[in-house]
This record gives sequence, structure tokens and C-alpha cells, in this order.
Amino acid sequence: MNEEDIPFIVAWHEAKERDWQAPPGFCRDCVKDLSGGDLPPLKEVIDLLAFGRTTRTVGLSDIEMLTRRLTAARRLFKAAAFEDVEFFGRRCELLKLRHADGTPIAGGPMGPPLLRSLSLVARRIDPQEFVGDRLTLCPLNWTWISLASVAADPEIWQRAESVRYSDVTIDQRSLGEWIEELTGTVATAQTGRPKGTPLP
Repeated sequence: MNEEDIPFIVAWHEAKERDWQAPPGFCRDCVKDLSGGDLPPLKEVIDLLAFGRTTRTVGLSDIEMLTRRLTAARRLFKAAAFEDVEFFGRRCELLKLRHADGTPIAGGPMGPPLLRSLSLVARRIDPQEFVGDRLTLCPLNWTWISLASVAADPEIWQRAESVRYSDVTIDQRSLGEWIEELTGTVATAQTGRPKGTPLP
């Protein structure tokens, strides 16, 4: 299969050329719609940034929806690199999908991917991991996080290292403050940046 036939790869290349734009009605109050209390899940936060408060996707192609999610993730991950938003996740890796004889195992082509946890609990993800667009949404499941070098190469999607973090959540307080800053509604004393200063 050519890369041009793989929706994730098509969306991946389009997202790299696109700047994130705040959806209509985007403001700090939007975080009140998220589940998870103090730690809303990555999936909901990405959809909020990609589609707005109503997460309306009617009329959008699958590739366009994925492109918007990847673009939103890139912007959010850049904020994490500058320590504006705190991420938490469980380190993990993908289990092999086939036995030695080549037959599929549970979680193989006929079922959802299975993960092996590499940490007992979710922990804060080091902001340095996000520097330089090193992380992105996982091509196997966009509620997980992968290294960008993996996501861009379908030849290694089935390897253990194709998944880096699962159970990813975002600190609601830091997310809300970042959204306030994006929308220009927070005072200089609270952010340490003069209002109107471009964000990283």
C-alpha cells in the first residue's frame, strides 16, 4: 500500500503544513464541558481544540477530521514543551501482534492493539519529551501518544515502540490558564508574559 492510500499519513503531512486556529466560541469556560475532573482525557481535549465546544464534525471527511486532530495535538504538545500545559500518562509499549508461526494473537489484525505497561501508575510527562515536535498522536489509536518518528513511518507501526504513552490526561488548571492566555483574558501578573506577547 502506498503512503498516499493511508489516511493517517495523508493527514499527518497536511497537519504539518497547517497552523492551528481556535474554533468559534473557544474560551476557558470550555474546560467545564470536559469529563475527568482535574484530569480530563486527551481525547476530549484534542476534540475541543479541533472542533470547538460542540465538537461538530458534520460534513467533514475522515481525513479532514484526523488532520484537525493532529494539528490541534501539535499545538497542544508545543504548549507542553513550554510547560504551559501539564500532561500525565502511563509509559507503555505495543505487544507483538503475531506468534512465531505468523498467526495473529489477541490484539492482532482481527482485534484492537494490546499494550504492555512499563509503569505502575500514570506520571507527569517530562516537558522535554515534547520539544521539537517529538511526540504526536498514535496512528493505531489517537487517544495514545507516539514518537513522531514512529507515526511518520507505517513500516514500524507494529513494533513495540510504536506506542509511548497511554491513559493520557491533561491537568485542567494548566489547560484552563493556557486557554485564557490564548484568548487574551488573563492578566500579566498571572502569566509572567505581557498581554499580546506571542505564545510559543
